[in-house]
Amino acid sequence: MKETKAMAIIEETARKYGFKADGTDATISDVTIRSGKVVSFDVWFKYDLAEYGEKKRAHGTMTFGACIASMGGSPTPDELDAKADEIHRAAGLVRELSEKVKDVTIEFF
Repeated sequence: MKETKAMAIIEETARKYGFKADGTDATISDVTIRSGKVVSFDVWFKYDLAEYGEKKRAHGTMTFGACIASMGGSPTPDELDAKADEIHRAAGLVRELSEKVKDVTIEFF
């Protein structure tokens, strides 16, 4: 899958789950998924520059993850429900992205 298609899938899927994905200059290696206060996302892109050469292309693998921060304090039941919803949406996002976006090819100009 080409980098632009992967980025479009990441952005669309993040929106579907109520999050926002940002790429720095639309490069897949710098993508950030923004969330609320409880869940933070990790996006890893591992690529092999051995293929770079004359083709000016590298093939890589994307991995997605999420980390849950502690809430602290004494949250109300409504606050707990809201955070549980965010965690549930984050799990869906990571699961779907892990299935949809695995192998990515970056073309350098």
